[in-house]
Amino acid sequence: MESQACGEIGLSIDEFYSLTPAQFYNISIGYYKKIKRVSDENWLQTKVISWMVYNSIPSGKNTKKLNFEDFSNNFFNTKEKLNKQTDQNKKDSQKKALELFKKIDKKNKTLE
Repeated sequence: MESQACGEIGLSIDEFYSLTPAQFYNISIGYYKKIKRVSDENWLQTKVISWMVYNSIPSGKNTKKLNFEDFSNNFFNTKEKLNKQTDQNKKDSQKKALELFKKIDKKNKTLE
C-alpha cells in the first residue's frame, strides 16, 4: 500500500501512516475518480478528433456522413460495454474493502 500511497497518489510516508484505513480508502477513491475523469475526457477527445477526420474525408455522392452520436455508437461502443462490466466488479470490491476497513477501525477503537 505504500507504493500506491506514495508512488501513485503522492502522499509522504508520514502522511500515509497518520491516516486510518478508512481515510486512506477515501483518498484513494477520490484519486481514482480523478484519474477516471481525465481518462474519460481523453477518450471523448479521441472520439471527437476521429469524427472530425472521418467527416473531412471526401465521400461519394450517395454516401451519408454520420453525425457524432451515430459515429461514436458505431465505432466506440466496445470500450463503454467493457466499462459497464468492470464497473460492477469495482463496486463489489469497494464494498468489500469498506466493510474490512470498518472492522479494522472498530478493533482499533476497542484496543485504545
